[in-house]
Amino acid sequence: MRREGSLVVSLVLLLSGCTAKSPEPPPQPPPSQPAPAETQVVDSLREEVVRLKTELAQARASLSASQDEHALLEGALSERGEESAALEESNASLELELASALEALLRAQASLRNVQSRAFAVSRIAEVRVQLEAVRRHDDEALTARIERAAEFLARADQTLANDNIGGAAYLADRAGELLRQARTVAEIRGKQPGEMIPIVPPRSMEVQTSANLRREPSTESPRLGGVESGTQVEAIARQGDWFQIVTDAGTKAWIHRALVR
Repeated sequence: MRREGSLVVSLVLLLSGCTAKSPEPPPQPPPSQPAPAETQVVDSLREEVVRLKTELAQARASLSASQDEHALLEGALSERGEESAALEESNASLELELASALEALLRAQASLRNVQSRAFAVSRIAEVRVQLEAVRRHDDEALTARIERAAEFLARADQTLANDNIGGAAYLADRAGELLRQARTVAEIRGKQPGEMIPIVPPRSMEVQTSANLRREPSTESPRLGGVESGTQVEAIARQGDWFQIVTDAGTKAWIHRALVR
């Protein structure tokens, strides 16, 4: 009986242990949240990154545009260099043609010695010599070139008169007088203030590059006098700032922007 009682007690204890609940695990702490100050810093850094990326893209676009512009300018400079060389050759040829034409003209003027009196030629040469002596010498290249050329023509006039070519002598004196007139105009131009109208001596032939408006005054706000088509030849007689005053084949005086002619 005692043995059976011990078995019963052991069985009861065993069953009690099987049915006992296992202890529950301790609760997990909630995930930590970033402090508000840290969130603001992160957001600011993200905005800064976006801004820097935008600026970088803009800088790359600007660099690309600058490179394209640089390439265009290099091409333009190369073309200008070729044009300059061509102009030098053209000027040299023109100088030879002018010298030849002058000789032919002097021979033709020799036939006029019976029409024009020696007194007239002598008087004209003396008049121009007085004008030459009255012109002040300058360091300006354009001015000096005209004065020196006038002096050469005047010396040639004396020699031509001595050879009894009265017409040729008078012609050379007239040419010297015209050069001195140009020299005086250049001197006046050099003394003008920026923005004033500057005469172009002698007038320059130009070609209109694209269809353009002609203005009464050198301003886009000035009334329109008419228009000219691309390829039209005009004569520039003055300049003011970025504008040329021109004369058309019809004799119309008007202003046109320098970007529209060449």
